[in-house]
Amino acid sequence: MIEFLLGRLNKCLEFCVDFYRGTEMYREVMSACWHTFIEIVSSAKFVFFSFVAIGIGTMGIWVPVWFNLDLSGGAAIASTNKSKVENFPIFMYVVGVLGTLAAEYFIKNEKLDDENKEAVQSFSMFIWFTAIVLSFWALKDPKGNTWQLWLSLWLAISLWMGFTIKKDDFKYSTKTKKRLEGNDNNKVKFGGNGL
Repeated sequence: MIEFLLGRLNKCLEFCVDFYRGTEMYREVMSACWHTFIEIVSSAKFVFFSFVAIGIGTMGIWVPVWFNLDLSGGAAIASTNKSKVENFPIFMYVVGVLGTLAAEYFIKNEKLDDENKEAVQSFSMFIWFTAIVLSFWALKDPKGNTWQLWLSLWLAISLWMGFTIKKDDFKYSTKTKKRLEGNDNNKVKFGGNGL
């Protein structure tokens, strides 16, 4: 009986180890996503750039609400009714962002040198596809306020941020990084007695 239980326990442990090894790539993809998030949050240059870029890019969504504009008649007319966010401007923004991402990152057909990068790109394509499906699903109610569209907007902006932070424009040089971390050995020494 004890041998039978030990045999079952051994098979269970083998299954757990095999399962753990089998999920290694998934853990690495999630780790890459987490590191990208940390990279985004820790880059002040990127955070400020993102606020400006997203603010300008989404003006068609928030300006009518902010200024209570009624855009249903063609010309913008100030309305006494509180405007609400409509799905179609958000849909157009999401499709624009996702189209740009597809053209810039997926259609290029870059040769990836690392299996982990391929897995992250595949995961990104899955998120991209999910966002596009959710955005079209939300068009069932073009005047309403649907969770599908808000989720697709969040996914699209997250993908855009994740790809954009990797651009060379947002990478610090080694010298700048050392100075920011306080590890620069070439510190300027000022002469004199001070004030």
